[in-house]
Amino acid sequence: MHVRPGVFIPRWETEEWTLALANRLRLLTSSRQTFTLVDLCTGSGCIPLLLKNYVSANIDKGLYPKYGKPNTAATFIGIERDDKAISIARKNLKNTQSPDQRFLDPYNSFCPPILICRTIYFLHQDIHRLPPLAFQGRVDIITCNPPYIPFHKRPTIDRSVSHHEPPQALFVSSTNGDDYYHTLLSIANRWETPAIVTEVGDLAQAERVKSLFEKDDWQSSIWLDSAGEGRVVVAVKSDKWTFLLPQPDYSIPLDLSPFPRQEKSRWAQPGSILSRFRRRKVHVAPRPVKPKGEKEMGFVDRMIAKLRKHVQEDDDDTSYLEYLESLRKKTK
Repeated sequence: MHVRPGVFIPRWETEEWTLALANRLRLLTSSRQTFTLVDLCTGSGCIPLLLKNYVSANIDKGLYPKYGKPNTAATFIGIERDDKAISIARKNLKNTQSPDQRFLDPYNSFCPPILICRTIYFLHQDIHRLPPLAFQGRVDIITCNPPYIPFHKRPTIDRSVSHHEPPQALFVSSTNGDDYYHTLLSIANRWETPAIVTEVGDLAQAERVKSLFEKDDWQSSIWLDSAGEGRVVVAVKSDKWTFLLPQPDYSIPLDLSPFPRQEKSRWAQPGSILSRFRRRKVHVAPRPVKPKGEKEMGFVDRMIAKLRKHVQEDDDDTSYLEYLESLRKKTK
């Protein structure tokens, strides 16, 4: 993953919950269920790229002959408004995907119909200015790591963060920092999206965001990180996605190995029926070696030799043989 000045550096908390989410989304992938995931405020693209690489990237890594075909119908989309961040996201996409999976959005435009074209791509767009019917009914899950720190808390933030990270990726002007979660809820309702996974700053903010979703008839839960801080709020509106609600157990190592392939019997493999039938070997007679100095016979000479074997001496019809002998004399 590449970053540059002006682009937010992903932290271990984001990686932790993204890996936990990838481990659960593999349940859909293993059963060949399709889904579309949109990551808002994608920044460097670390969330959709990590999810794609662990959920359905076995073909891109060249593992298809060994592990079989994964669910390539799962689509991952990142949306970002910042020029520097979207360029880094596309660079990371280029460096982590095989050529047949790259899509760099050359026209820099918003085009929902291309959902069916690739498995991952990035759009340069402000989430506050998305078209009203963008992705309506097409998105199954939204992930987001929005700015959630109130601007008045900037003096209390560590200097390595407040002075070296882009402020637009960290701070919001409201008192409690919940502005983007209201926007996220509005987008999810407009798109008819049944599942949301979003990062929060602490447990107090997680409780506020959880109650925000529950007031709108969403089932929601809070994921704590390995340090015991409230880190993620998960909200679902469909029973299909309730498997995302429970708290991940970070003490258990995640099994993110590629999917095993169901072996198929090959042609004439030992133990198969075809292995009992053997193909007959074709024996080809060796070509006779000509003695040195002997000239190769021409077409007429070969015809005369063949006719002499089949025509008897007392046979009256020897006109053709005589014609060939006269022809051979003329050619010489």
